Amino acid sequence: MRMFSGSRSIPVFVIKIFCTCFLFVLSVTLLPAAGSAASPEMIRITRERNRVESTLKDLKKQLSEYQSKLNSTKKNERRSLAELNNIRKQIKVYERLIVENQSLLNNLDNQIEQLQSQLQENRKTYQHVSSDFRQVVIAAYKHGGDRDAELMLSSGSVNSAIVRARYLGFLSGAVR
Repeated sequence: MRMFSGSRSIPVFVIKIFCTCFLFVLSVTLLPAAGSAASPEMIRITRERNRVESTLKDLKKQLSEYQSKLNSTKKNERRSLAELNNIRKQIKVYERLIVENQSLLNNLDNQIEQLQSQLQENRKTYQHVSSDFRQVVIAAYKHGGDRDAELMLSSGSVNSAIVRARYLGFLSGAVR
């Protein structure tokens, strides 16, 4: 087969070998140019990937720190809640003690009032008895011993007569 119409003829297999060599040489010469063009892109992509991986590591580290802080905060929260519940229980106990003490104080105040009332009543009774005794002593001193029966009979009641008789007994024992 002749490829060109001329005097010279080149066999087809030689042309195929020539084309293959030409493509080989062309690809070898252009490959470094394509490789050098791809090389900055690869470097940029590699740098970007390294930066993303570094950022990812930093984020993982921060996440770990935040998780640790969160766990610590939860632990502190549980401890604080336990302390708060303890304080609430103590407050309830103190409130109950205050109510009981207030009730006790009210009872003591009532008893004090009753005792003061009894004291006033006893003072009045003492003054009355003291006055009666004074009169008996004065009468016994002024009128002598023969007036004892008259003094006893002049009392308003049997109880008063008995009390006067006792006083006269004390007086006569004291005079002798």
